[in-house]
Amino acid sequence: MLASITPLGERGRHRRWGVTVAFYLLGSTAGGAALGGTAGLMGLLARRAIHPSAMVALLAVAAAALGALAIDARQTGRVPSIRRQVNEDWLRQYRSWVYGLGFGLQLGVGVATVVTSASIYLVIVVALCAPNVGLAVAIGAAFGVVRALPVLLTARVKTFAQLGRLHQWLASLQPGARRLTLATELVAAVAATSAAALR
Repeated sequence: MLASITPLGERGRHRRWGVTVAFYLLGSTAGGAALGGTAGLMGLLARRAIHPSAMVALLAVAAAALGALAIDARQTGRVPSIRRQVNEDWLRQYRSWVYGLGFGLQLGVGVATVVTSASIYLVIVVALCAPNVGLAVAIGAAFGVVRALPVLLTARVKTFAQLGRLHQWLASLQPGARRLTLATELVAAVAATSAAALR
C-alpha cells in the first residue's frame, strides 16, 4: 500500500499526493468508526438481551487479548482472515480522491483485507465490550487513524531510490513492531484482568 500512494506514484498518475492522502486518512477513520460502531451496536444488543456485568465484559477483553497474544506470538505469522487485498487497478481507473477514500475505508474496517495481526480482532472485542456505542465508535475511529498514519512516511518519496530506502527501513522496524504488538496485547490482558478483579 505504501508503495502505491507516494508523491512519486501520484506524480506519475498526474495526481496530487496531498489530496489522495487526505481522502485516504478520511476513509480509514470512517472505516474504523464504522467497525467500532457496528461492534458497539452488537454489544448494546447483547447487553440488552443477557445483561452481563462489567466484570464479564472486562474478562472477555482479557481473554481476547490473551488469544491475540497467543496467535501473534506464533512464528508462522498466520492470522485467520480472508485473503484479499485492495484492488490496485483503481489507481488507473479512478480519480485520486476515489481510490484514496476507497482504500482507506477498506483498510480502516480492518477485516476487509488480509489481517496481519490478531490485535485487529482485539480492537473489535474491545469495541464490542465498550459500555456505550459512542465510545465504541471512538475506539474504532482511533484504530482507523492509527492504521492510516504510516502513509505519511511516504511524503518525501520522490525517487525510486528513496522508495527503496523507505521499504528497507520499514522492513528493519518489523521485529520491533512485532514486539510492541505483543507487549500491548499483554498489557491489555493484565489491565482488563486487574480491572475485573476490582469489580
